[in-house]
Amino acid sequence: LKDEHVLTDITLKLVDRSTISCHKLVLMIASPFFEAMFKSAMKESTQQEVQLDFFDAVTTRMLVAYFYSGKIEINTENAERLVEASDFLCMSELKQDIGASLIPHVDSTNCMEIYQFACKYSLEQLISHCLELILANFNEVARSSDAFVQLSLEELIRLLSFGGKIGEVYCAEVMSLDQGEWKPEPTNMIQPCSKPYIVQFKTKLYVLGGINEHGPSLYNQEFDCVCGTWRLKTDMPGVCQSGAAVSLNDNIFVVGGTEQACFRYTPATDAWTVLSQ
Repeated sequence: LKDEHVLTDITLKLVDRSTISCHKLVLMIASPFFEAMFKSAMKESTQQEVQLDFFDAVTTRMLVAYFYSGKIEINTENAERLVEASDFLCMSELKQDIGASLIPHVDSTNCMEIYQFACKYSLEQLISHCLELILANFNEVARSSDAFVQLSLEELIRLLSFGGKIGEVYCAEVMSLDQGEWKPEPTNMIQPCSKPYIVQFKTKLYVLGGINEHGPSLYNQEFDCVCGTWRLKTDMPGVCQSGAAVSLNDNIFVVGGTEQACFRYTPATDAWTVLSQ
């Protein structure tokens, strides 16, 4: 019907000035982007031609063909463009499928770059696979990947907070915030744990709680990013699982979780205050 222009009621104008005749109903069913466009008061809802120049013509034609056939050919050359386009068109299922198709092509030489791409577009399966490779080949990735070297401290913390290897904290080569030079490898975390709260406070990281071999942990471990050393600080006053931890002014707050707790920690005095429990 599309190729023969049977009952087509909308024409897409592409970036190369070519056009595709389509059916509004097909576009609306396939993409929430088009559904919102044609149901809204936008001028495009009443026009017979719509300018679609957000991505290249080849990618657009592939997606329109997919709308009608349910089939699309994905390879390493077009996958990133298709992810970007499907994300723009709010086609989350297709986007995730394309991301998953990249998994066999990820290795220790490109996992960092693909991880950043996967995070940008929330490609869940691809993120998990990249993380496994990054953590399994951490030393190699840290020394050879330009993308790793360019990570901000916050991005590095987020990366290292995944998986059970946080106990080894590869913060070994975290850059000195003051001097901009690489520091020697520090010792491992004093009390290994998984899924802790990790909070940056000035030039230190605080690893709070988490889970160790005995269950929920109350440990408060301080890592000095400049000196590369660990210190045990005053334990948390109670368990707070599945909550959140943030730094604000001169304090660190641990809040929420299944216990609906609220604790305040003051690094300057190494003291906790129970605000709610």
